[in-house]
Amino acid sequence: MPSGKTHDRLTLWLLAPVFLLCLMVLKLGAGVAIIVTVGFWFGSIYLSPDLDTRSRAFYRWSIFRFIWWPYQWLVKHRSRWSHGIFTGTFFRLAYFSAVLILAWTLAGYALGIDPGIRLPRQDTLLPFVAGIWGGCLAHILMDAAGGWFRLPRL
Repeated sequence: MPSGKTHDRLTLWLLAPVFLLCLMVLKLGAGVAIIVTVGFWFGSIYLSPDLDTRSRAFYRWSIFRFIWWPYQWLVKHRSRWSHGIFTGTFFRLAYFSAVLILAWTLAGYALGIDPGIRLPRQDTLLPFVAGIWGGCLAHILMDAAGGWFRLPRL
């Protein structure tokens, strides 16, 4: 299996092609292409399928990595809930969204204000989620390749 460093290098190598694909092939505007590319980066670096282990992605969360402990307890490594092409990404997104909503709600009530949950606009949220899915898909495909090729060091 590729190492965490290899996954990180692949992510960096793919940022420009993802942006250009969105811009030139899919004919998305520059703003949407940037949102998809940022989502791709976030999905690869912070919402990696390897959050089910004590991986580089897990340690990137620094003092907030405790939020992934229940996820690690619930999800077995390389199961369809972590490395499934659709189920893995969307399960992590649902889990992370639930954590954010809970934290936001508790913080609002602790401060004595109505926290009110408002989603971002659909034209921002959907490209960001598509980018996250693409970043996780790149990770899963790299795992499936099983290290058949090596990426040069940056």
